[in-house]
Amino acid sequence: MPTWKKMKKIEVKLHRSLVAPLLDYLRELAANSKGGGFPPQVKENQNLDPEMVEMWEQELRNLGGDDRKQFFQLFDGRFIESGTIHLDEQQASAVLRATAWFRLQIREKDLGEVPEEILEQGDLSLKGMSENEQKGYSAFVFLAALQELILEHLEPR
Repeated sequence: MPTWKKMKKIEVKLHRSLVAPLLDYLRELAANSKGGGFPPQVKENQNLDPEMVEMWEQELRNLGGDDRKQFFQLFDGRFIESGTIHLDEQQASAVLRATAWFRLQIREKDLGEVPEEILEQGDLSLKGMSENEQKGYSAFVFLAALQELILEHLEPR
């Protein structure tokens, strides 16, 4: 007889006033996207197999719309009321793909001049940045933190 494992659920409390402008930025980014693939920095990376990059890029395009829809559904009426997002293991993969897609698009659109190492450290000063760069960087860091949180909770212990 099979044993049923209880599905992990993730609940994250966020500050609505901080997240709302980031969601506006991300909605605009999704609406203005051409389907989006990898930014040139990824495509031109000599260490990656071009066929593999093409396959990943096609998957991003095929799944992207649904993934982004599931991502935005996290910020539904329950989030508006409580400031809490809820997701389970079934949603996690789509949300992780959506956050990866958004980060790639932000990198290409607003943060193309920032070295990857500095972006990943999350230690960039907002001073001297344009408004779009500030929004992009803030969204980039928010998405990275969300990705880390999801992965941390879904990894087997």
